[in-house]
Amino acid sequence: MGLLWNLFCGVSHFGLVGLDVLAFFLTARLLALGSTMKAAHAVDGVGTPWVDALLNYAARRLRLSQVNSKRAQGVLGGLLLLTVGVLRGIVAALVP
Repeated sequence: MGLLWNLFCGVSHFGLVGLDVLAFFLTARLLALGSTMKAAHAVDGVGTPWVDALLNYAARRLRLSQVNSKRAQGVLGGLLLLTVGVLRGIVAALVP
């Protein structure tokens, strides 16, 4: 029982790290949409493949057209960031 529980906790913590990385890149995208800072655009450039794929997937699941405008990316990115935060809170509350 102890070995399986530790394996479950380890995989859950690994998933939390993945959610944190995803939240970081979503936040970088939201900052890059609203600012002219070169650092924000550089970080957004690193996470662009993941964030674009996630935004397009969410738009397809919500039956929206492709997300091309900055406003639509901002709104959908904010909703995804809120969703990731809630999901992270749920997982963190369940796993010690």
